[in-house]
Amino acid sequence: MSFDVLSHKHVPIEIYGETGSLIVPDPNNFDGEVRLSTVKNEWRKVATKRPYADANYRIIGLAEMAHAIRAGRPHRANGELALHALEVMEGFQTSSDSGPPSKSQAVRIGRRRCRRSSARGGSTSRARKRGAAWIRKHPMREALIVWGGWSGHEPEQGARIVASMLESEGFKVHVENTTEAFADPAIRNMSLIVPIVTMSKIEKEEVENLTAAVRSGVGLAGYHGGMCDSFREAVDYQFMCGGQWVAHPGNVIDYRVDIAKPDDPIVQGIDGFQYRSSNITCMSTRRTRCWRQPPSRASTRPGRRAS
Repeated sequence: MSFDVLSHKHVPIEIYGETGSLIVPDPNNFDGEVRLSTVKNEWRKVATKRPYADANYRIIGLAEMAHAIRAGRPHRANGELALHALEVMEGFQTSSDSGPPSKSQAVRIGRRRCRRSSARGGSTSRARKRGAAWIRKHPMREALIVWGGWSGHEPEQGARIVASMLESEGFKVHVENTTEAFADPAIRNMSLIVPIVTMSKIEKEEVENLTAAVRSGVGLAGYHGGMCDSFREAVDYQFMCGGQWVAHPGNVIDYRVDIAKPDDPIVQGIDGFQYRSSNITCMSTRRTRCWRQPPSRASTRPGRRAS
């Protein structure tokens, strides 16, 4: 794996695993045969499901990046994948220098952790290939969390919890504590935006860029007053969210929550339950239904849409 010698007769890369050996073509090109041996001295050609073509297309990485920018998604030949490849190569060298890895060692494959299950590198090699295939099928999604406003809703703590949830689902998460993040044109490349802000203010250019991003297809998610009572003076934001908190009639009360659509995936497995919390009333746009608790009723009813 070096260009530093005058000449040689070795194949570019051979990988020796627990149950077989693998020969891959020259990585300096984008074509060539991949050969696998699982029986001693017998090699077979492995069909590539996603060939580049039949020539040396070095420009394909740049072309894919341009396509990704237009599609609003992360490009594939990114820093994360490069560091992953470097990590695997260093793992080969480390294993060679220090001897067989122990069962407790682990390597990061893409965005998952895969443990070496034997004293030799075959399991790691197979996991590496599975991880690379997973990356091709699932380009990393990115999410932006912006927290701030009234401290009573504990926005910073909430941001940490949501970030952890998203990271466990394979998201690359960006966390900011100023609404200035909404003005960045790059938010249109996000898969998801999560505002966790209560009773704050937002500048015109910030809300315009945010609503444009959501209109272009970026996902929007939030909870409680962190999204539905973020900016009381920003009407465009309220229409984007679908509603705005109004009041707490009766303040904290006891009531029952009944599941209106138990077949909805969001509430599957959840039965009705008694609860004690703030009574919330909000107005909603014609696109969204908002839940409120009438003080005289024992169960929740959908709130009326704003006219």
